[in-house]
Amino acid sequence: MDRESLGRTQPRGELWGEPRYILWPTRLEGLLTPFSLDNLYKEDLNYAFGRFASPKFFFHFRRVVILGVLRGLMSTTFPRKAELKRSWHLVDADGQILGRLATRIATILTGKDKPGYVPFLDTGDHVIVVNAEKVLLTGTKELDKSYFRFSGYPGGIRKTAAGEMRGTFPERLIEEAVRGMLPKNRLGRAQFKKLKVYRGPSHPHEAQKPAKLEVKTRVARS
Repeated sequence: MDRESLGRTQPRGELWGEPRYILWPTRLEGLLTPFSLDNLYKEDLNYAFGRFASPKFFFHFRRVVILGVLRGLMSTTFPRKAELKRSWHLVDADGQILGRLATRIATILTGKDKPGYVPFLDTGDHVIVVNAEKVLLTGTKELDKSYFRFSGYPGGIRKTAAGEMRGTFPERLIEEAVRGMLPKNRLGRAQFKKLKVYRGPSHPHEAQKPAKLEVKTRVARS
């Protein structure tokens, strides 16, 4: 029999009135090298499979061996919570566009910029934002964009324009933009806690030695 031909069978006689076959695993010889491919072609193994195993059994046996090799060659490593290392980043919001800045911050908080990112773990870093009051809004969003909150009572809805919010709580401009880009569950709430926003240029996190992060955004059109 030609071993290079794939899918052909070799009769091994009949047992209980049913022919037995041996399938040659020729196409994936390179992947089977760690399992000593030469041993798979020994006469005693061929005889054993031909006498006591059906073609369906041998096909699944070969599939299990191949999948085991593939798992060893292409294994995926998942980070453990105890092994996570979080860094601190410092972002200056002066002159930055709100939406594009929030997108970059949300990416760091979720950890999507890391090769070990998994969607079910908090793999992100801490982000400190300063000069929140100097963030830019394009177009007429300063007047048109509104923020809503509800007290829970009838008629208790409160509407605040973005320009008014900048004068009272400028930190909320960035916080609300980033919050909308995070998962709406327990994981998203944990990721949001790593965001620290301050309206001025100073912050109380010097002990963490945050690295300055340059956010490249397009210049806002006047």
